[in-house]
Amino acid sequence: MCAGRSWARAALKSIRAARPDGAPIYVVLDNLSAHKGAKIRHWAKKSKVELCFTSTNASWANSIEAHFSPLR
Repeated sequence: MCAGRSWARAALKSIRAARPDGAPIYVVLDNLSAHKGAKIRHWAKKSKVELCFTSTNASWANSIEAHFSPLR
């Protein structure tokens, strides 16, 4: 597993730990391949975490883009 996937899974586990009651959690992610690995998808399914991906052509929906656009 690459470092990006390891980091993404650790972040998702931290989010799940914040809601130990087992309520469903919805996480919006960009389309980075590290967010889509089989291990992450399997963990999300068993942990009641719904992964919602932004559209590939919707960089405007990714809040970090607002910080990078002035630098271009």
